[in-house]
Amino acid sequence: RVATRRLRELLPLVASADDAVRRDTGKRLRAAGRALGRVRELDVLDALLSEQEVRATFASIPLSVARGSVVKARQKARRRLVKILDRRDVQDVVRRETPKSLSAFALTHSVRPRVWKRQTRMRIAARAATAIAAVDRSDAVYLPNRAHTARIALKKLRYAVEIAATTGLWPEPTPLKELRRAQASLGEVHDRQVLLDRLKGLHVPDESSHLTALGDLIRFDIEHEFQRYRARLDRLRAAIDACAVWSRPVIRPAIRRPLVALPLASLPLAA
Repeated sequence: RVATRRLRELLPLVASADDAVRRDTGKRLRAAGRALGRVRELDVLDALLSEQEVRATFASIPLSVARGSVVKARQKARRRLVKILDRRDVQDVVRRETPKSLSAFALTHSVRPRVWKRQTRMRIAARAATAIAAVDRSDAVYLPNRAHTARIALKKLRYAVEIAATTGLWPEPTPLKELRRAQASLGEVHDRQVLLDRLKGLHVPDESSHLTALGDLIRFDIEHEFQRYRARLDRLRAAIDACAVWSRPVIRPAIRRPLVALPLASLPLAA
């Protein structure tokens, strides 16, 4: 799942003559990544439900019902995943188009290093601008959609920086560590929000009070994790600023050539 996202981040940086193939490759990787992400989401939900069964024994009945629905949904998602991965076009991406793209990337990196560096800097600059705007909108109080948008923006910035780091362009590890920490915190928030939303749609007779108490417990966990994220916002902003500063084009000073004094005899005479 993560590999498909990293490849999607890499594709726009590849110098390919056939942009249509590159776009098609991105669509197929996106389809595979979404199917993998759905299975991962349900695996996480199952783990969180197991955690709540230990903590919230008073809500054993609704938790059992919720787990049953998650198990069924996961079985369906896994069958869909297998069908997608077995599709010929997806296999072609993995076996043929992706190696071609990576070869093109290697060629661009080795033969045209200035082009590669410029493209990478531009990509990180765009990702950093989106990330800082999303973080600024999510820093006051917890709003699920804004926190989710910030998480996605930070993840995309992180993948772009990881490409630069892997290819030897990125010199400083600290900003990347901060991006990973922030994404992990918002990931914990997102996973629990998905669980809370699923429980909201659950109907279990005579268990409404237990469901309410369970929801309050999960909201407390969400708020606690979100405050952990907010506690490192200054460091996160500094990391994003470092990405933005690094991505600015390097302006080299103009070379001043010394003036050469010419003898008067060599100058053309006015008519």
